[in-house]
Amino acid sequence: MKLKSITLLTIISISYLFFIRTINTFIPLLFTQELIGKTIQSLSFIAHLIVLVFYLKFLFEYVPNERRFLYWVSILSVVNAVLMSLLYFRGIIIFFPDLDNLIYTHWPTLFQIIHSPQYLLYSPFIGWINSLILLIFFMGFYKESPDIHRISLQKATRYALWGSLVLLIINSGFFTLQIFAGGMSWLLPYSAVISLIFLPIFTLVFITKFNFFLQFYRIQGDDHSE
Repeated sequence: MKLKSITLLTIISISYLFFIRTINTFIPLLFTQELIGKTIQSLSFIAHLIVLVFYLKFLFEYVPNERRFLYWVSILSVVNAVLMSLLYFRGIIIFFPDLDNLIYTHWPTLFQIIHSPQYLLYSPFIGWINSLILLIFFMGFYKESPDIHRISLQKATRYALWGSLVLLIINSGFFTLQIFAGGMSWLLPYSAVISLIFLPIFTLVFITKFNFFLQFYRIQGDDHSE
């Protein structure tokens, strides 16, 4: 599969993930239904695997050898995508417990990682790292992409930079509350109001990310790109 094709699948994947997170914010009970839960969790895991494949294809097929900063941030993005996929894989195991025995038998190290008491403790940190690496990725792309001279891609990357910076600031606040305020359970009575406040912000952040991948998709195979 070519990079352009996987980029298109990535656009579909991030759109799906944003839609599911939004629905889950306002109708969380919907996902407690077994069939719906299994379907959503499986598709979410597949979506994250697609994002992982994108970063792998991006690293090996797009990044020039001499662009060292972009090369290393691409590697970071691959590692980050693996961590995010593991988070969703844990959700798969919850809905498909038979997989637990299979993993325990054939991949005991992976079993220990997933069932480690520190796993859930590190989950908020992984979310924060995800937003940080996303910001660094856009920085590397803006600085060293061979196609950054394309005005549409340049603007999209700049907007994505600002969007990822906003996301990092918000996640930093949530992570700080998680660590120093004894978790965020005390915010549950206000969760609906908080969700309504942040929904427009998260929507704008998603649009900037969506637009970046869309513009990157459009320039691939263009005779004017270098």
